[in-house]
Amino acid sequence: MYQLSFGCEINKIEQNIASVTINDGVEIDLDMITEFDQCLEQIFSGPYGLLIDKRHHYTYSYEAQLCMASSPNLIATAVVGHAPVEPKLPPAFYTVRQVDRLNTRVFRGQPQGNALAITWLKYQLAKAQPTFN
Repeated sequence: MYQLSFGCEINKIEQNIASVTINDGVEIDLDMITEFDQCLEQIFSGPYGLLIDKRHHYTYSYEAQLCMASSPNLIATAVVGHAPVEPKLPPAFYTVRQVDRLNTRVFRGQPQGNALAITWLKYQLAKAQPTFN
């Protein structure tokens, strides 16, 4: 488990998948995104997927929304919302970042949200693997 300075916990749950939980009330800024990306670079040396556990209310600065999920090794992101928090992405994902074609999917939480999200992430990672003949 990795604990970041701004109230973010990262757990490696598979060889190439990590679960991310951010504390309630945090506003993620550009410096926090940099710390987050640096941590993921230490955890993973190749392609990876993220399961964002959206059980708490937190927000992103506009600048952070523009830069998050920009790692070339990030293949897919699954966002799992747990009641009463809605499973949704920051506004810039729907507008400004649309051109980036980020591979993101939103799942509802219990009872099977995490399992479905992990299955989807494994599939996305398998699709991204180069085939050798």
